[in-house]
Amino acid sequence: RVVSQAIDNCDVLLDLHSCSAKAPAHALPMDNFESIELASKMPVGFVIKYLAHTTKGKATTLDWAKKKGKIGICVECGQHRDKETIRRAKQCIQTLIELESHQRVKHKAPKPIILTSRENEPVRKQFKFVRNIKAFERVPFGEIIATDILGPIKSKYSGGTYIVMPTRNPVLGEEAFFYAKESLAN
Repeated sequence: RVVSQAIDNCDVLLDLHSCSAKAPAHALPMDNFESIELASKMPVGFVIKYLAHTTKGKATTLDWAKKKGKIGICVECGQHRDKETIRRAKQCIQTLIELESHQRVKHKAPKPIILTSRENEPVRKQFKFVRNIKAFERVPFGEIIATDILGPIKSKYSGGTYIVMPTRNPVLGEEAFFYAKESLAN
C-alpha cells in the first residue's frame, strides 16, 4: 500500500534492486518508448524490453506504474554483496535526477545492448543445464542449453539466444530462464 501510494504520486519510477546471482547490471523498462529510452540512458550493460510485464499476477511496481499512466524502470544493479552494486545504484539515481531536471548527464555510460524477451523456459521434470550458464551469455543458434523430460532445449534465435536470469535452483513450474534476442530498434 505504501509503495502503490508512492507510485501514484511520483513523476517517474526508478525501482532499484540487487540480485543474489552474479549478473551484470540490467534494466527492465515498461512496454513503452519513454521507458525504454530512459532505461537505455542508465549505467547498465543490458536493457530487456517486454520482460517486466510477464508475471502472471501483473502485480509488480512497473505493472502498477503502467496502470497509473506513469513512466518507470526497474534496474538490477548487480549482486547483493558487491560494492560496485551500491555505486551503480547511486549512479542510476544521479542519472535520473540529471535527466529529469534537464541537466547534462555527468556519468556517460556506454550504450547498453537492447534485448527483447517475451518468453521463458519452464522447469519440467529432469531439467538440467548441460553446462554452467552465465547470466546474459549468448548461446549460438541450435546449441543445446539444457535438457529435461521432453529432450534437449536449444538456442532458438538465429543471432544467438541471450540467457536471462538462469535459475540455480530449479523448481518445477517456475522459470528456468528467460529467452532474449538482440533488438533491432527501440
